[in-house]
Amino acid sequence: MENKNLKNEYKNVLNVGLPFLVILVILFIYFENKLEKCYRISICRVIGFESDFEGGSSPLFAYEYNSVMYKNGGAGDMSNINQLNSRYFIKVSCGNPKIVKIIRDVHVPDTLKFIPTNGWVEIPYGLDNVSMK
Repeated sequence: MENKNLKNEYKNVLNVGLPFLVILVILFIYFENKLEKCYRISICRVIGFESDFEGGSSPLFAYEYNSVMYKNGGAGDMSNINQLNSRYFIKVSCGNPKIVKIIRDVHVPDTLKFIPTNGWVEIPYGLDNVSMK
């Protein structure tokens, strides 16, 4: 009897969890495609850290796009982003500026101060060849 109840619990978990997982994957693919179809390049700055569900911390960052200041967290691979006030290039979705992705492998020079109001079409001044490594 106990084995049958355990099987029913697994079925319940699958009936609820699997559709939820499928929806998450579809949303991820949708937003990733939306970002890759139309984006602008801007710069974000790490402004703080918040606790995550694994007991660690995730960076919070701020960026300006079309004269509006945004604060966000969790924009792609956030591992090893642990320095307050560090700057990164980001892709900002044309249609929804809250959808962003950090470009971690390109260094933002300290001398780069001017950021166009609606970002750049591509990483400026050939900096896409300047690796962080």
